[in-house]
Amino acid sequence: MRIRITNLCHRWLWLWLCCALLSQPAQASLAGVGANAIGLPIDQFRVSGNIRTQEKYLLKWTELRIGQILTLDALKYALQELRDKDLFKTIQFQTERLENGELTLHIIVEERRSWLLLPRIDRNSEGDIKTGFRLRMYNLQGADRSLDVLAQQEQEANGDDSDQLRVSYVLPLYEKPYDLGWQYFRVVENTLREDFENIETVNYFSFGVSRDWHLKAFSTPLTLATAIAFEDRDLDEPYPDSVEAREAGSYNRLRLALIYDDVHRERYRRFGNYYAFSISQGFEWLGSDYDSTVFDFEINGFKRLNLFDNFNYRLVVEVSN
Repeated sequence: MRIRITNLCHRWLWLWLCCALLSQPAQASLAGVGANAIGLPIDQFRVSGNIRTQEKYLLKWTELRIGQILTLDALKYALQELRDKDLFKTIQFQTERLENGELTLHIIVEERRSWLLLPRIDRNSEGDIKTGFRLRMYNLQGADRSLDVLAQQEQEANGDDSDQLRVSYVLPLYEKPYDLGWQYFRVVENTLREDFENIETVNYFSFGVSRDWHLKAFSTPLTLATAIAFEDRDLDEPYPDSVEAREAGSYNRLRLALIYDDVHRERYRRFGNYYAFSISQGFEWLGSDYDSTVFDFEINGFKRLNLFDNFNYRLVVEVSN
C-alpha cells in the first residue's frame, strides 16, 4: 500500500506570474439578461466572438437547449460550465425579445490564447531537480481537444538522472451524457544505476467511455468511467544481476472508476472538491504479462481562506497485489 499526501500551495513566483498573464480565468457576466426574459422558453441561440471554438460544442457545454424555460439557475450553471472549460477570457449572456415575441439568448465570448509554452523547474524536499519545458495547446479544432508535450531532465539526489519526453493528446467527444476519450503518451528515460546506463521506453494508449448521472443529492453529476489501457515497457539492455532491475513487458488492463468532480474556477483560483475511486485489473488474456489488481482512492480539495488565498490539498491511497 502507498499513501501520498501533497501540499499544492507552493508555486514559483515567476511561473505564477506567467500563468496569470497568459491564462487568467474568464470574467463572466449575466448583466445583459433582461428580467422580463426569465420564465420564457428559449427560441434561438446566437453565438459571437468565437474564432476557434465551434458553436455546436460551445452550446453543448452550456447544456441549454431550444424550448427550455430560461431560469437564473440554468444561466448560472451554464456560465460556470463555460468558465470551467478555461478556454475563454470573457463570457457574457444577453437576451433579446424579437418583434414576434421570440426570445434569443446571445452568448458572447472572447477566447484566450490557444497555446502556452513555459519553462519547467521543480525541486522536491529530497533534492531531486527537474528542468525542461512544457508546451500546452488548447481547444484544437475548436472542440476542447488538447495537446500536451513535456520534455524534461531529472537529476536525482542519489546520482541517477533521466531524460523524459511525454506526449499526450486528449480527444473528448461531447455527446451527453456519454463522453469518449483517447490518450497516448511516450516516455523515454535514460537511467544511470551503479555505472550501468539503460534506456527505458514506455508507450501507453488508452480508450475510455464515461457516463454522467445527475442526482438530486449532488450539485455535480456522478461520473462512471470505464477504460482499456495498453502499456508496453522496453529496456534497451538487460540489467546486470547486481543492479535492482526495472521490469520490461506489457501491462494491459481494464479500469472502472466512479468520479465526483465538483471543482470549479472563479476569477483567480479554483474551489471545490474532487473524489475518485477506481479499480484497475490486468489480464493475461488481454496481453498483460500477468494478472494484477490495483485499487486507487483520490481526494483533491481547493478551499478558499479569504479573498486571495487558498488551501489546496491532495490525498492518494493505492493498494495492489
